[in-house]
Amino acid sequence: MRPYSTTRRAAAPAPDFLTPDGHLIPRAIGEAALRDSKAILIGDLLVLGNPDVAASVGSRSNW
Repeated sequence: MRPYSTTRRAAAPAPDFLTPDGHLIPRAIGEAALRDSKAILIGDLLVLGNPDVAASVGSRSNW
């Protein structure tokens, strides 16, 4: 019988972000863009850029 192992496996590193046009963005840069409201996540895709002004009319957030 195998003894119970108390060692844990290291968690896999978080994946990088993928943009709709296929660019791979390093995780740290993508997270910084999300924090600074310079990007949004749509599903698994990181969308960079400024929001459409017309879409944000009447909205409380910039996105």
